[in-house]
Amino acid sequence: MASTATDTTSAHALGEERVEGTIASITERGFGFISDRRQHTFFHASGLRRGVSFTELKGDGTERVTYQVERDEQGRTRAVDVSLLDDDEAVPQWSPASAAAQGDDNVYDWEQQSA
Repeated sequence: MASTATDTTSAHALGEERVEGTIASITERGFGFISDRRQHTFFHASGLRRGVSFTELKGDGTERVTYQVERDEQGRTRAVDVSLLDDDEAVPQWSPASAAAQGDDNVYDWEQQSA
């Protein structure tokens, strides 16, 4: 069977699972795309959670969001229930520096070892 554009979005579970990403781009026509580093997911202004204003979005890749993925009537995936993440709501990203700062002695420091 030939692959279609909608097949590429199957990496996300449809339904209740929330996905984290950034608003990658927006248009003046009321839609845009969210990137999760693996793919871009379409969203429409009507898919924003109450309190999030489409006109206030920048679409420059700095706005972090969570969302759910569903299929529309034509079988295409889209982001719904899109909400902005505050900095304190964000899931902390692991790094060797953050692990060392938390006292994890099992972190291998490549820069120190290659010096």
